[in-house]
Amino acid sequence: MAHFKPLVISTISDLAHYDLYIAIHCEEYDRWRESDPQVWLNKGLSDVDYVKAVFKCDDCGATGQKQIRSYDAERESLFMPH
Repeated sequence: MAHFKPLVISTISDLAHYDLYIAIHCEEYDRWRESDPQVWLNKGLSDVDYVKAVFKCDDCGATGQKQIRSYDAERESLFMPH
């Protein structure tokens, strides 16, 4: 039986390393916003624990719900039959 080391993804740099990004949903406006971890780091923002981080809507200030997404999975899904 093969043993695999689990991935530990907790910081913005971890997300960037694995080509993941954060999608944030504002329930008030029912819309999604994306946050690219590499852009975040390139701007010199802190390499924070994204799990504990709070992301707020730019318009209403409500706390958004976070969802981690994969750029690779989205690229592959473009070629899958629906």
